Amino acid sequence: MLTIFLEILDILTTAFIIYTALVLLKKTRSIYILRGFFGLGLFYIAAVFLNLKLTTSLFQAFISFFIIILVILFQKEIRRFFENFTIDFFVSAFAEEASVSDNVIEIICNVVAELSKTRRGALIVLPGKQSLERVLEGGTPLNGKISEPLLLSIFDPKTPGHDGAVTIEGDIVKRFMVHLPLADMNKKYPGIGTRHRAGLGLAERTDAMIIIVSEERGSITIARNNDLHIVANAEKLKEEIHKFKGDGKAVKKHNKFLSFLLSDTRDKLFILAISTFLWYLIVHK
Repeated sequence: MLTIFLEILDILTTAFIIYTALVLLKKTRSIYILRGFFGLGLFYIAAVFLNLKLTTSLFQAFISFFIIILVILFQKEIRRFFENFTIDFFVSAFAEEASVSDNVIEIICNVVAELSKTRRGALIVLPGKQSLERVLEGGTPLNGKISEPLLLSIFDPKTPGHDGAVTIEGDIVKRFMVHLPLADMNKKYPGIGTRHRAGLGLAERTDAMIIIVSEERGSITIARNNDLHIVANAEKLKEEIHKFKGDGKAVKKHNKFLSFLLSDTRDKLFILAISTFLWYLIVHK
Protein backbone atom coordinates (compact mmCIF):
# COMPACT_ATOMS: atom_id res chain seq x y z
CA MET A 1 0.00 0.00 0.00
CA LEU A 2 2.82 2.41 0.91
CA THR A 3 4.56 1.64 -2.39
CA ILE A 4 1.42 2.46 -4.38
CA PHE A 5 0.96 5.71 -2.44
CA LEU A 6 4.58 6.76 -3.13
CA GLU A 7 4.21 5.93 -6.83
CA ILE A 8 1.04 8.06 -7.07
CA LEU A 9 2.82 10.87 -5.20
CA ASP A 10 5.73 10.58 -7.63
CA ILE A 11 3.40 10.96 -10.63
CA LEU A 12 1.50 13.89 -9.09
CA THR A 13 4.73 15.69 -8.19
CA THR A 14 6.02 15.30 -11.73
CA ALA A 15 2.70 16.54 -13.10
CA PHE A 16 2.85 19.58 -10.81
CA ILE A 17 6.37 20.45 -11.99
CA ILE A 18 5.34 20.15 -15.64
CA TYR A 19 2.21 22.23 -15.02
CA THR A 20 4.18 25.04 -13.35
CA ALA A 21 6.54 25.03 -16.33
CA LEU A 22 3.52 25.33 -18.63
CA VAL A 23 2.19 28.27 -16.61
CA LEU A 24 5.61 29.93 -16.88
CA LEU A 25 5.64 29.56 -20.64
CA LYS A 26 2.10 30.90 -20.96
CA LYS A 27 2.77 33.89 -18.73
CA THR A 28 5.93 34.81 -20.60
CA ARG A 29 4.27 34.15 -23.98
CA SER A 30 7.03 31.68 -24.87
CA ILE A 31 4.73 28.81 -25.78
CA TYR A 32 6.83 28.10 -28.87
CA ILE A 33 9.55 26.88 -26.49
CA LEU A 34 7.10 24.33 -25.12
CA ARG A 35 6.40 23.08 -28.64
CA GLY A 36 10.12 22.70 -29.28
CA PHE A 37 10.66 20.78 -26.05
CA PHE A 38 7.62 18.64 -26.71
CA GLY A 39 9.08 17.72 -30.11
CA LEU A 40 12.45 16.91 -28.55
CA GLY A 41 10.71 14.86 -25.87
CA LEU A 42 8.87 12.79 -28.47
CA PHE A 43 12.13 12.31 -30.35
CA TYR A 44 13.85 11.15 -27.15
CA ILE A 45 11.02 8.73 -26.27
CA ALA A 46 11.18 7.28 -29.77
CA ALA A 47 14.95 6.84 -29.40
CA VAL A 48 14.44 4.98 -26.12
CA PHE A 49 11.78 2.69 -27.59
CA LEU A 50 13.92 1.95 -30.65
CA ASN A 51 16.93 1.41 -28.40
CA LEU A 52 19.03 4.03 -30.22
CA LYS A 53 21.82 4.04 -27.68
CA LEU A 54 23.97 6.73 -29.26
CA THR A 55 21.06 9.16 -29.67
CA THR A 56 19.84 8.48 -26.12
CA SER A 57 23.32 9.01 -24.71
CA LEU A 58 23.71 12.31 -26.56
CA PHE A 59 20.37 13.54 -25.25
CA GLN A 60 21.34 12.64 -21.69
CA ALA A 61 24.75 14.28 -22.06
CA PHE A 62 23.45 17.57 -23.44
CA ILE A 63 20.38 18.01 -21.23
CA SER A 64 22.37 19.97 -18.62
CA PHE A 65 23.66 22.34 -21.34
CA PHE A 66 20.07 22.92 -22.54
CA ILE A 67 19.02 23.85 -19.00
CA ILE A 68 21.92 26.31 -18.61
CA ILE A 69 21.11 27.94 -21.96
CA LEU A 70 17.44 28.29 -20.99
CA VAL A 71 18.32 29.89 -17.65
CA ILE A 72 20.59 32.42 -19.39
CA LEU A 73 18.10 33.28 -22.15
CA PHE A 74 15.03 33.47 -19.94
CA GLN A 75 16.42 34.54 -16.58
CA LYS A 76 14.06 37.53 -16.34
CA GLU A 77 10.97 35.44 -17.08
CA ILE A 78 12.07 32.65 -14.72
CA ARG A 79 12.72 35.14 -11.90
CA ARG A 80 9.30 36.72 -12.45
CA PHE A 81 7.61 33.34 -12.45
CA PHE A 82 9.20 32.16 -9.20
CA GLU A 83 8.42 35.49 -7.52
CA ASN A 84 4.75 35.07 -8.41
CA PHE A 85 4.82 31.35 -7.61
CA THR A 86 6.22 31.96 -4.13
CA ILE A 87 3.78 34.77 -3.42
CA ASP A 88 0.75 32.88 -4.73
CA PHE A 89 1.43 29.77 -2.66
CA PHE A 90 3.00 31.14 0.53
CA VAL A 91 1.77 34.71 0.88
CA SER A 92 -1.65 34.97 -0.77
CA ALA A 93 -2.96 32.01 1.20
CA PHE A 94 -2.52 33.91 4.49
CA ALA A 95 -2.63 37.60 3.50
CA GLU A 96 -5.78 39.67 3.81
CA GLU A 97 -6.85 42.27 1.26
CA ALA A 98 -7.40 45.82 2.46
CA SER A 99 -11.14 46.43 2.42
CA VAL A 100 -12.52 49.28 0.35
CA SER A 101 -15.74 51.01 1.39
CA ASP A 102 -18.56 51.93 -0.96
CA ASN A 103 -17.72 55.59 -0.35
CA VAL A 104 -14.13 55.11 -1.56
CA ILE A 105 -15.31 53.24 -4.65
CA GLU A 106 -17.79 56.05 -5.34
CA ILE A 107 -15.00 58.64 -5.09
CA ILE A 108 -12.72 56.70 -7.43
CA CYS A 109 -15.46 56.22 -10.03
CA ASN A 110 -16.53 59.86 -9.90
CA VAL A 111 -12.92 61.00 -10.39
CA VAL A 112 -12.36 58.56 -13.25
CA ALA A 113 -15.59 59.72 -14.93
CA GLU A 114 -14.45 63.35 -14.71
CA LEU A 115 -10.96 62.53 -15.99
CA SER A 116 -12.45 60.53 -18.85
CA LYS A 117 -14.79 63.36 -19.82
CA THR A 118 -12.01 65.96 -19.81
CA ARG A 119 -9.48 63.53 -21.35
CA ARG A 120 -6.92 63.75 -18.59
CA GLY A 121 -4.68 60.71 -18.30
CA ALA A 122 -4.48 58.77 -15.05
CA LEU A 123 -3.11 55.61 -13.44
CA ILE A 124 -4.79 54.41 -10.24
CA VAL A 125 -3.50 51.26 -8.50
CA LEU A 126 -5.66 49.17 -6.17
CA PRO A 127 -3.46 46.51 -4.52
CA GLY A 128 -4.58 42.92 -4.03
CA LYS A 129 -2.98 40.58 -1.50
CA GLN A 130 0.53 40.83 -2.91
CA SER A 131 2.97 43.51 -1.80
CA LEU A 132 3.78 46.06 -4.50
CA GLU A 133 7.02 47.35 -2.98
CA ARG A 134 9.17 44.89 -4.93
CA VAL A 135 8.01 46.22 -8.31
CA LEU A 136 7.20 49.90 -7.78
CA GLU A 137 9.80 52.60 -8.28
CA GLY A 138 10.02 56.20 -7.15
CA GLY A 139 6.95 58.00 -5.96
CA THR A 140 6.30 60.41 -3.12
CA PRO A 141 4.62 59.29 0.12
CA LEU A 142 1.32 61.07 0.70
CA ASN A 143 -0.74 59.03 3.20
CA GLY A 144 -3.71 61.35 2.75
CA LYS A 145 -7.37 60.51 3.17
CA ILE A 146 -8.89 59.96 -0.26
CA SER A 147 -11.15 62.63 -1.73
CA GLU A 148 -12.23 63.78 -5.17
CA PRO A 149 -10.37 67.12 -4.99
CA LEU A 150 -7.17 65.35 -3.91
CA LEU A 151 -7.19 62.87 -6.82
CA LEU A 152 -8.21 65.50 -9.35
CA SER A 153 -5.38 67.78 -8.19
CA ILE A 154 -2.84 64.94 -8.52
CA PHE A 155 -3.88 64.27 -12.12
CA ASP A 156 -4.05 67.95 -13.08
CA PRO A 157 -1.86 68.27 -16.22
CA LYS A 158 -0.30 71.42 -14.74
CA THR A 159 1.18 69.50 -11.81
CA PRO A 160 4.50 67.62 -12.09
CA GLY A 161 3.09 64.33 -10.76
CA HIS A 162 0.20 63.83 -13.18
CA ASP A 163 2.08 61.34 -15.38
CA GLY A 164 2.79 58.94 -12.53
CA ALA A 165 0.50 56.49 -10.76
CA VAL A 166 -1.21 56.73 -7.38
CA THR A 167 -1.60 53.77 -5.03
CA ILE A 168 -4.70 53.54 -2.85
CA GLU A 169 -4.98 51.30 0.21
CA GLY A 170 -8.30 51.35 2.01
CA ASP A 171 -9.32 55.00 2.18
CA ILE A 172 -5.72 56.30 2.03
CA VAL A 173 -3.79 57.57 -1.00
CA LYS A 174 -0.41 56.09 -0.06
CA ARG A 175 1.86 57.43 -2.80
CA PHE A 176 1.75 59.43 -6.02
CA MET A 177 4.18 60.01 -8.91
CA VAL A 178 4.87 56.26 -8.79
CA HIS A 179 6.63 54.55 -11.72
CA LEU A 180 5.17 51.20 -12.75
CA PRO A 181 7.15 48.50 -14.59
CA LEU A 182 6.50 48.56 -18.32
CA ALA A 183 5.15 45.46 -20.04
CA ASP A 184 7.06 44.03 -22.98
CA MET A 185 5.54 44.86 -26.36
CA ASN A 186 3.52 41.91 -27.65
CA LYS A 187 1.20 40.90 -30.47
CA LYS A 188 -1.89 40.90 -28.27
CA TYR A 189 -1.69 44.64 -27.60
CA PRO A 190 0.29 46.25 -30.43
CA GLY A 191 0.85 49.98 -30.30
CA ILE A 192 -0.45 50.60 -26.78
CA GLY A 193 0.68 53.78 -25.08
CA THR A 194 3.03 54.18 -22.14
CA ARG A 195 0.23 54.36 -19.54
CA HIS A 196 -1.32 51.14 -20.76
CA ARG A 197 2.08 49.43 -20.92
CA ALA A 198 2.73 50.52 -17.34
CA GLY A 199 -0.65 49.25 -16.15
CA LEU A 200 -0.24 45.95 -17.96
CA GLY A 201 3.32 45.61 -16.66
CA LEU A 202 2.13 45.78 -13.06
CA ALA A 203 -0.80 43.44 -13.80
CA GLU A 204 1.69 40.89 -15.19
CA ARG A 205 3.73 40.93 -11.98
CA THR A 206 1.10 41.27 -9.24
CA ASP A 207 -2.56 40.65 -8.45
CA ALA A 208 -3.35 44.39 -8.36
CA MET A 209 -6.07 46.13 -10.35
CA ILE A 210 -4.89 49.16 -12.32
CA ILE A 211 -7.34 51.72 -13.65
CA ILE A 212 -6.08 53.58 -16.73
CA VAL A 213 -7.63 56.70 -18.25
CA SER A 214 -6.43 57.48 -21.76
CA GLU A 215 -5.36 61.05 -22.38
CA GLU A 216 -5.96 60.72 -26.14
CA ARG A 217 -9.35 58.99 -26.22
CA GLY A 218 -10.68 59.41 -22.70
CA SER A 219 -11.35 55.66 -22.54
CA ILE A 220 -11.32 53.78 -19.22
CA THR A 221 -9.27 50.56 -19.17
CA ILE A 222 -8.66 48.01 -16.44
CA ALA A 223 -5.40 46.06 -16.27
CA ARG A 224 -5.64 42.85 -14.30
CA ASN A 225 -4.38 39.26 -14.53
CA ASN A 226 -2.05 39.91 -17.49
CA ASP A 227 -4.92 41.43 -19.45
CA LEU A 228 -6.41 44.75 -20.52
CA HIS A 229 -10.08 45.41 -21.05
CA ILE A 230 -12.03 48.61 -21.64
CA VAL A 231 -15.04 49.42 -19.46
CA ALA A 232 -17.86 51.43 -20.98
CA ASN A 233 -18.44 53.92 -18.16
CA ALA A 234 -18.02 54.66 -14.45
CA GLU A 235 -20.93 52.37 -13.50
CA LYS A 236 -19.25 49.41 -15.15
CA LEU A 237 -16.01 50.37 -13.43
CA LYS A 238 -17.83 50.36 -10.08
CA GLU A 239 -19.01 46.80 -10.74
CA GLU A 240 -15.46 45.70 -11.60
CA ILE A 241 -14.02 47.20 -8.41
CA HIS A 242 -16.72 45.52 -6.31
CA LYS A 243 -15.84 42.17 -7.90
CA PHE A 244 -12.15 42.76 -7.27
CA LYS A 245 -12.30 44.09 -3.74
CA GLY A 246 -15.41 43.07 -1.91
CA ASP A 247 -18.25 40.94 -3.15
CA GLY A 248 -17.96 37.19 -2.70
CA LYS A 249 -14.62 37.34 -0.87
CA ALA A 250 -15.61 34.66 1.64
CA VAL A 251 -16.84 32.37 -1.11
CA LYS A 252 -13.63 32.83 -3.06
CA LYS A 253 -11.52 32.02 0.00
CA HIS A 254 -13.34 28.74 0.66
CA ASN A 255 -13.44 27.70 -2.98
CA LYS A 256 -9.87 28.71 -3.91
CA PHE A 257 -8.52 25.15 -3.92
CA LEU A 258 -11.57 23.85 -5.80
CA SER A 259 -11.23 26.63 -8.39
CA PHE A 260 -7.59 25.70 -8.90
CA LEU A 261 -8.51 22.06 -9.50
CA LEU A 262 -11.31 22.93 -11.94
CA SER A 263 -9.35 25.50 -13.97
CA ASP A 264 -7.36 24.43 -17.05
CA THR A 265 -8.86 20.94 -16.68
CA ARG A 266 -7.84 19.81 -20.17
CA ASP A 267 -4.22 20.88 -19.67
CA LYS A 268 -4.04 19.24 -16.25
CA LEU A 269 -5.45 15.93 -17.50
CA PHE A 270 -3.06 15.97 -20.47
CA ILE A 271 -0.09 16.66 -18.20
CA LEU A 272 -1.20 13.95 -15.78
CA ALA A 273 -1.33 11.48 -18.68
CA ILE A 274 2.17 12.52 -19.78
CA SER A 275 3.49 12.14 -16.21
CA THR A 276 1.94 8.68 -15.92
CA PHE A 277 3.47 7.66 -19.23
CA LEU A 278 6.89 8.97 -18.17
CA TRP A 279 6.62 7.04 -14.91
CA TYR A 280 5.79 3.87 -16.81
CA LEU A 281 8.61 4.47 -19.30
CA ILE A 282 11.34 5.41 -16.82
CA VAL A 283 10.41 3.75 -13.54
CA HIS A 284 8.06 0.86 -14.12
CA LYS A 285 9.79 -0.44 -17.23
